[in-house]
Amino acid sequence: MEELETGLYVNVTFTEETNDNLRKLQNDLNLKNKTNDLHTTVVYSRKSIPWKIIPIPNNTICTIKGFDIFKSITTGIETNCLILLLKCSYLQKRHELAMNLGATYDYDKYIPHITLSYDCGIFDINKLKIPKFPIIIESEHSKKLDLNWSE
Repeated sequence: MEELETGLYVNVTFTEETNDNLRKLQNDLNLKNKTNDLHTTVVYSRKSIPWKIIPIPNNTICTIKGFDIFKSITTGIETNCLILLLKCSYLQKRHELAMNLGATYDYDKYIPHITLSYDCGIFDINKLKIPKFPIIIESEHSKKLDLNWSE
């Protein structure tokens, strides 16, 4: 039997207060197709690396830089994903550690973000006011990627 190829997926989740603020933001923006799984991806590597989950240091806070639209193609249909861009040295350092350990990454640059909607439709991000609430990281999680999931 052929061994499945695996990689590594790591994300962080947020405090309940942060999640409440994010859900309120989704509602205030009247978003279609709101994301329920609020998180930020740290590592999405097609190669396994040794990874150790560490406790999140107290007061690990990200700031919101703005919004962006990310084009995604799932099930053959292009959609507009609305993302909240973050500034966070902690996330940058964890991602850099993974890359130094040999992780792969599918994009040119790591951009910490939270996806608010996987299909927001037509949306003018230039009219949006940048939220002022902090994004407080609560915990980090990891799992193996099954790179043969579609077979």
